Amino acid sequence: MKNAALILMLLAAAAVGPPDANAQTTPTDDVVVVEMVEKSATEYAFQPARVTVAPGQVVRFVQTGAVPHNVEFKDTP
Repeated sequence: MKNAALILMLLAAAAVGPPDANAQTTPTDDVVVVEMVEKSATEYAFQPARVTVAPGQVVRFVQTGAVPHNVEFKDTP
């Protein structure tokens, strides 16, 4: 079970990938931007912490810190 969780975490981290110099960091009508930030050396956060997304909108995660991390969905509609 630990191996499955580790593999899932690595796949999620790979999906986020490195920062893109051309990444859109400003929200538009069809894109909701969430920045992944480092609060401290061991504490990470998403800004904004909560978003509401309408059907058809895209959520774009933008890595702003040096240490990659991922997102976890606890509930789905």
